[in-house]
Amino acid sequence: METRNLSKGLHQVFLSKLINVIAAILTIIGLFVMIGGMAMGQAAVLEADSLEVAGAVMGMAGTGVVVGSILSIVGAVLLIIALILMLVGLGNAGKDDARFKTVLLFALISLACSIISSFVGTIPYLPQILKIVATVLDLLVVIFTIQYASDDLEKIGRSELAEFGKKILMVVLIIVIVDLIVSILPMFMVALATVLSIIALVLQIVYWFAFMIFLAKASRAFAS
Repeated sequence: METRNLSKGLHQVFLSKLINVIAAILTIIGLFVMIGGMAMGQAAVLEADSLEVAGAVMGMAGTGVVVGSILSIVGAVLLIIALILMLVGLGNAGKDDARFKTVLLFALISLACSIISSFVGTIPYLPQILKIVATVLDLLVVIFTIQYASDDLEKIGRSELAEFGKKILMVVLIIVIVDLIVSILPMFMVALATVLSIIALVLQIVYWFAFMIFLAKASRAFAS
């Protein structure tokens, strides 16, 4: 089977996930820098011994807020780039395996739901429903990307990578089950819900990086 476009497409999806990680880090750093800047400004007004000291601290605080804002904006732009790159990657993968066109359709519908939910806030329940649909579709994009790539890896004799992909799918399934349990736990079981949420968070971090590794290795396998 022809796999050149699969290699290119999965590499682009991998890059989109990598950019997502960078964007998240920049956004978090930007948020902390902004909060730190605003806290310094408030402290300067309340506790400075002189106008000169207060002015200097206020200047540093203003710089912190500006830097934090810039980092947050860069993070937002990177998220848009990552989204476009993922859509292009799924489209390219679909040239060699038509099933990825369905995955691309899911991604586009999810994007549409997310955008529409931002403009229908006055309609009861509709934004929440659209967000749930988008979340489910995003999950299906991940599941089917791994599943279809694993199937194609089997076809070219890379069963070890296909098995790796199936293990990632198991982790995804566990995360979904844990999140579901947490959502239905009674309010008085806060401690258990907290523990399960931490477990789910750790699994999500493991899954995220395992997914990126899988995409990178699959891309190289289809290129060879």
